[in-house]
Amino acid sequence: MSGQGIDTYSFSRNDEREVEEFVGIKVFATSKIEGIGGEYKKKINDFIVKEINNNGKTLTIKENYKSYSFSEELKDKYTTFNLTKVHMDTFEAIRKIRKILKIPYEWINYAGLKDKFSISVQKISIKGNFIERLRKL
Repeated sequence: MSGQGIDTYSFSRNDEREVEEFVGIKVFATSKIEGIGGEYKKKINDFIVKEINNNGKTLTIKENYKSYSFSEELKDKYTTFNLTKVHMDTFEAIRKIRKILKIPYEWINYAGLKDKFSISVQKISIKGNFIERLRKL
């Protein structure tokens, strides 16, 4: 292995073990175990991501993946709802919502990103009252 700059490296053997050693992985606890086989996260519904709100409540995902629980408390200031996504990242979902509602990106708030290769639910808030327009989606 020779350094060709601060962030560039070349490996002489170009195999996984050499890379693992380079990043500090020198021993594996299960190196002599062949494993049991199987597949991990093969289908989208094998991986479910649910957001937990500040009160410790876990958001739910309905069977039809529709989210109709809008907050009515601050509806004139913000529309809040649970956004359920199937095989879609947060940015793609936000882009679609913005396009349909014709609103600027800055009006939409969310806490973090969720895995695209999953069925996920997360809390979204939009500046303004968009309850009726979102119900039609």
